[in-house]
Amino acid sequence: MSERNHPNIESGAERADSADAGDAVHTRVQLATANATITALSAKLDVADAEIKQLRQRMHDALNHISEIKAILNMRKSERK
Repeated sequence: MSERNHPNIESGAERADSADAGDAVHTRVQLATANATITALSAKLDVADAEIKQLRQRMHDALNHISEIKAILNMRKSERK
């Protein structure tokens, strides 16, 4: 029996088309996965960026506080002289 006459046997071209379709589906799944990964990483970067901004502000506040303490200590030191 030839491939064309038997309903359960795909021709070579049909198998190639099926493989191409499978590759296309696999590629779409990979792209969707990559897109989801990029979206998740972008969200994590946004969170990290906000945390960095908050830490910078805290560091700035701490440096201002240190400057204030130094000024007070210098005033006390000059009062003793």
